[in-house]
Formats: sequence, C-alpha cells, structure tokens
Amino acid sequence: MLVSRYHASCAKGLEPQLASELSRFGASDIEVSSRGVEFEGEARVGYAAVVNSRLATRVSEVLARGECRTADDLYALGRSVRWRDIITPDQTLRVETRVGERVPRGLDHSHFSSLTLKNAVVDELREKVGSRPSIDTNDPDLPLGLYLHRGDAIIARALSSHSLHKRGYRAAMHKAALKETLAAGCLAIAGVGSSHFVDPMCGSGTLAIEAALGSREIAPGLLRLGLFGDAVQRGGFAVQRWRDLDRDAWDAVVADALARVRPAPARVFASDAHPAAVALAKRDARAAGVADDIDIRCRDVHDAPRSEIVVSNPPWDVRIGAAKDAWQALGHYLKATPGAAAFLLSGNMPLTRELRLRTTTRWRLQNAGIDLHFLRYDVYPPP
Repeated sequence: MLVSRYHASCAKGLEPQLASELSRFGASDIEVSSRGVEFEGEARVGYAAVVNSRLATRVSEVLARGECRTADDLYALGRSVRWRDIITPDQTLRVETRVGERVPRGLDHSHFSSLTLKNAVVDELREKVGSRPSIDTNDPDLPLGLYLHRGDAIIARALSSHSLHKRGYRAAMHKAALKETLAAGCLAIAGVGSSHFVDPMCGSGTLAIEAALGSREIAPGLLRLGLFGDAVQRGGFAVQRWRDLDRDAWDAVVADALARVRPAPARVFASDAHPAAVALAKRDARAAGVADDIDIRCRDVHDAPRSEIVVSNPPWDVRIGAAKDAWQALGHYLKATPGAAAFLLSGNMPLTRELRLRTTTRWRLQNAGIDLHFLRYDVYPPP
C-alpha cells in the first residue's frame, strides 16, 4: 500500500498529546514540531486521524516539498504534482498560504504565493484535460495548503475544508467558549478518561460535552458525518470528494468508529450560575447526542457536586472585580473538597492567586494567539 506523509496541526502546547493520539491510529515516523505533528501512514491512517482526532485542528497530506526561493520555483513545484489524478475540472479548490521565517522577498506575500500555486494547478489541468476547476473559498473539494519557511515550500491537501474544532454541535458560540479541540486537549492532559468529572463553572459546557464524547469513545467525525447526535452543522469532509479516495479504507474507518461507541462509563456533572450559559450547554449537549450523559444545572459554585477530578475554565476575561469573586468562590469550593485534583485554565495568572492554593503543575498552551496556562492543584486535607 502507498504510504504518505501527513501533517496534523494543533494548539500550541498540545503537541505531545496529539503525537500520542496519532500513534493509536497507526501513525509511524512521528515528528513533533511547533503547533503540529508530522507522521507517515497509509490512506487508512490519514482517514482515521480526520475522523477520530479530538486534538487536531487540521490533517493534511503532503503532496510536494522542495527548495523555493522564487515565484518560478514555486510554480514549478506546483506543476510537479499530477493534479489530474487528484481533482477534476468540475470540482473546486482553495489555496491558503502560511508564511514562516526567512521567506524570500515576494513569496512572503501570502496572497501572491497562493495565486502562484493556484495558477500552477489550473494551468496543469487546462493543458492536460482542456479545462480548469473553479475557486471556492468556503467549502472546496480540494483545500490546498502552502507552507513557506526558510527557502523551502510544502504543498499539502487538507482532508477537511473546515477546522476540525468545528464538531458540528454548536450553532452559536458563547463569548467565553473554548474551542472544542483545546477543551479535549485539556482533558487529555488531566487524564480524565472515563473518570467521574465535575466542571463547577461550565459556561457553555464545552469541557463537559467533550468529556462525555471522549468517555463514550464517540469520534468527533461521526457528528460531522451525521452518524451520531443531531449536529446543526454537517456535511462530512473534503476527502470524501477526492478522485483518489480509497472507498474501502474510508468505509472501514467509519465502521470502526461506529463500533467503538459505548455507553457512558461515568456521569459528567456541570453547572454554572448564569442561566443563559446553562441553556447553551444543554442545547449543545443535545446536538452532540450526550444530553443524557451530562447533569447540567444552573447553580452557584458552592452548590456544585464534589469530585476527585475537577476541570474548569473559570472566567478570566471579564470585569476584574467579577473575575476575582469567581476565583475566590472556586477556591472555597475546592478547599471543601479535600483529596481533589483540580485542573484550571487561565489567561490571567494574577487571578489564580485568588484561589489561595499552591500550583502543583502547569502547562503552557495557546489559543487564537492568547497565551494560556493550564494549572493543576492538589487539594490536601487540612492538618
């Protein structure tokens, strides 16, 4: 079987967890880089990654790579790919360029480089088959990515035209909501798995929903495919429209994902003091198909149930007085739960002092350009 090179991107700080996840899908020759992981595998491995990964924001297959110092170099690299085996003139494409460090002048303009690669694709097809595909910037059949870095270029095709954090169960986003992939990454770091779990400040419920999906081994891709839950955003993946899709391998990956779904091993508890946030959490849990697996209630943090594992994203980007009150209340809640391990996400480290607890471990993460800290607190009984 043909082995391809793939790249999976993720939030900064989640690379080790993503590498571990990909290895479970059969990935080999894994190389960790900043904000991503490269790996090798047959088509089945790439399909498994896009259907099953909870942490990757994008999975792409590398089509070509080489030295690239001029527009002519880039054009020639683009023409080296047998596009007629990949896309038909009746289909659509999109090119997105990411510019790294020390990119030669001219190529450092992302729009120009995207246009150069697009021209290479359409010229190749026009010469070989007589016509060319059109452009679709929203949901193309062939989402191409171009990465330029220190005189080299990588051309890759993404298996999904949309970011994989968009599971499909969320119609509207609460202003403080976590990206689903980052929430799943935090849960992976915390080692929640099938353990009893509480989020006493759940907001719109992303952590709780991702915990329920994970504990039941529900692959995120099943929601996008319309095979589980009642997702409000469906449509599948671009890879399903590729000319060279290995249909048998794809069907086997999807069937395996469906077969792994199991009953909830433990109930998830989530609560928040704000009725609007709780309403969003309940709606999204229904769309994800896990409403019966999560106890979501509107209640103050002091009334939240107790658990040995607490994972939460307390408010840190609101009015400072309100945020301090929230962290102080959370500190009182945790101190009343001796023996608990609490994992908290924050983008405002001074606020964490309001807990009056000592950090055991910290992880640096990043989301949408915002530096975050994921903090572990071990709550010991009073002496």
